[in-house]
Amino acid sequence: NSLFTVYNNLSKVYNKRGKYDEAIKIVFEGLRLAEHEKKENWIAFFNNTLSLNYHDFENYQLGVLHGKKALKYHLGKKNPDISSLYSTLNAIAINYDDWNKPNEALHYHKMVFNYIKGKDTLTISSTYNNIGNTLLKQKKYAEAEKWINRAVKIVEYNARESKDESYYYEQATHYTNLATIASELNE
Repeated sequence: NSLFTVYNNLSKVYNKRGKYDEAIKIVFEGLRLAEHEKKENWIAFFNNTLSLNYHDFENYQLGVLHGKKALKYHLGKKNPDISSLYSTLNAIAINYDDWNKPNEALHYHKMVFNYIKGKDTLTISSTYNNIGNTLLKQKKYAEAEKWINRAVKIVEYNARESKDESYYYEQATHYTNLATIASELNE
């Protein structure tokens, strides 16, 4: 297990230094070892990491491919780890969104609600914003505004005690989307 953590940490270091090809190479080395040792959780983890990395490099097709490999693992488990499943669904959805395949993006974003329900949805404000963002790109402004406003309220609720830099970043993202909607509607 510790060797897989080393591969993961090395890839993060290369990523932070802007050596993206090296980061991906290290992830593939970790993935090959995980496949050889049949460590399914690490196979899913490394595929999810590749999905996010390929998204950042605008290679959405490979991002979706690796995201779906990770998803296959999660859905094959009797009790999948919900945070890992959430991360994988998000990775697939954002790849589809930026690949200009909004229906697929919405499908994977909304799949999250099959696994995260009730009060637990207070942990996934980004899903609400991402759905709103995809709808915004489709010029479905009223529907987009509803989803983004939910994200705003969730972040406000979660930050009622204290506000950190992630609070301000998230709210800036939400209000930028809301401003875009207002501008498009000449409001």
